[in-house]
Amino acid sequence: MKNRSLPNLTCRPITVRRSPERELLKGVVRTLWHYEGLSTDAFEFVLLSVHAQLLINLSENELRHWRVPGILERATGGIALQGPLTRQVLIDCAQKASICGVEFAVGGNTRFHRISAATFTNTLVDANSVWGEEASELRDALVESFDPHERLDLVEAFLAAHLLPPEPHDNLLLMRVSVALAEGCTVATIHSSTGISKYRLHRLFDERVGMRPKLFSRIARLSPVLEASVRATNWAELAAELG
Repeated sequence: MKNRSLPNLTCRPITVRRSPERELLKGVVRTLWHYEGLSTDAFEFVLLSVHAQLLINLSENELRHWRVPGILERATGGIALQGPLTRQVLIDCAQKASICGVEFAVGGNTRFHRISAATFTNTLVDANSVWGEEASELRDALVESFDPHERLDLVEAFLAAHLLPPEPHDNLLLMRVSVALAEGCTVATIHSSTGISKYRLHRLFDERVGMRPKLFSRIARLSPVLEASVRATNWAELAAELG
């Protein structure tokens, strides 16, 4: 592949974005989205995030992360799970010509399989290794459809069919702790207020989120700042606004 230069790294709008319509997916899936755009030779960074995603490239049967332009870091088939990001990853915009996907709630990715969340952190995992040929069949059905809303309906139906029974106590604990950490609560305070041991808390976040609680707290608080920085004119005001 020819070398490409890095452009100004700005986000482009998503064509369609909506919450799940099925009640059983609410609290597990944050948003379903669909994007159609021009294929370009540009690259862009994907910023840090505590949320895993399901990505489905509809224009070509491949998804890619790059170390630098021209040096491939990771490639999978056209449908893959991307874990939470504790560092920036570089993607080429060509794979965004036609793409749809899902942003999961914190820990939501692991409600659809029994694989540790840490397996997905900062990388792509081919969905065929998670769901077998059903993943490729979903992508084939999406390629055959030309309606963004129908495509998201198909993705939502697939997820609903693969949702595993919940583990109520762990789910409730993860929700409480992740909200508290995102609001600035310290890990020490979590230990004292919940009585949960450091070992159990770390294991819960390793298996369900893909990062340790302290790092989760930092990224959960930083992500809104990075997103808002696109419109920021005064960093001091932005810092005060977002705590």
